[in-house]
Amino acid sequence: RDALTIWEAREKARRVRSQADDWEDRGLSERCITRNGLPGEMLGSGQQPLKEIVQTPGYVSIVMAYGYVRIIPVAEQDPLGAAIRQWNGDSRGHWEGNTLVVETANFSEKSRHRFPSSRNMRSVERFTRVSDQLIDYEFTIEDPEVYTSAWTAVRPMPALDDYKIYEYACHEGNYAMFNILRGARVQEAAAKAARENN
Repeated sequence: RDALTIWEAREKARRVRSQADDWEDRGLSERCITRNGLPGEMLGSGQQPLKEIVQTPGYVSIVMAYGYVRIIPVAEQDPLGAAIRQWNGDSRGHWEGNTLVVETANFSEKSRHRFPSSRNMRSVERFTRVSDQLIDYEFTIEDPEVYTSAWTAVRPMPALDDYKIYEYACHEGNYAMFNILRGARVQEAAAKAARENN
């Protein structure tokens, strides 16, 4: 499929480039744009497993350890038009019994996911409260431009009562960006000089 071919070509091109050819070569998280995209942002990692879920009239907010907050409308609200694309898509939620169902579309073509995808990917997440201490998190990815059928993954989200999410401010990569790129240019100049002198 075209999207998979584009993904493979992009990954192949990245292997032969420096990690500092251009500011766009640096990761989205280092550039303080977004961390892992969806659903990666929800899956977290050893560094960011924490989520705080807050329900208010008409909205569910999910606060994550690295300063990213998802605000999901659950009241009747029209989705954004197809021309409006966002890094983490446009999410709309509704309740099916005790399960919060969140449908997300309108991802930016610049979005990065942990798997091949096209700009027309659609994510359907299900948050089901199994007990006071456990939510089952399930997501389904639909992307006919890349996959022959939708695929689903499930991950339990246990309560972590003794943990707190502290303020996070993304700035380190932004301050370092100039030096990262400048350092790469210095290395390239040194390598070129070495070749010319041999």
